[in-house]
Formats: sequence, C-alpha cells, structure tokens
Amino acid sequence: KVYKQLCLMKHSAPKMQDVIVKGKIFEFLIGPYTDERSINHAWLSMFHAGRLTELVIDSFLKLTKKFDAFSKELQAVSLTRNDLNKKAIEKFGSNDPFLES
Repeated sequence: KVYKQLCLMKHSAPKMQDVIVKGKIFEFLIGPYTDERSINHAWLSMFHAGRLTELVIDSFLKLTKKFDAFSKELQAVSLTRNDLNKKAIEKFGSNDPFLES
C-alpha cells in the first residue's frame, strides 16, 4: 500500500488526482497539482517513506552494532517526523486519503 502511494506521487497517476464522471463519460484529472488534496496525499506518502527509512537505518545500525552511537540522532529524526505528522493531522484530519472503496 505504501509503495503504491509513493508511485502515485512519483508518476502523478490519474488515480492520484480524481476521476470526473459526467453522465456516461469519465475524465481523468491528471496532475501534478498542488491543491489541498494533492498536498495531503504527498504528505502521507512522505510520512510513510520517512518511517520506512527510519526502520531500515535502525535495523542496519543494530545489525552493525553501531546503534548506540547514532541512537540520539535517529530519535531526533523520529521526533521530527512525528511532529510533522501531528501538523498534517491538524491540517487534513486523520482519515487515510488512500482508503480503497
């Protein structure tokens, strides 16, 4: 699901924006756009990208037994990401914009 979200942002897929229905005609709203909906999608995607990057770095540091040397820096990155997530929730709410219907 996260990879799909990141691909939508990278490729600006039509599904990323919207499908407009006019009677029996469907039109794709193709981006990239910088409207609130697009920013919401990008923010959520980047939140997950940051979270997954932290996971990889954490695992690598533990595997190489260097976690203690970088634990403060990694914790600071995590706190920053969580703060940005709180700002996103304040701005957009906590609903997942990628829930499939």
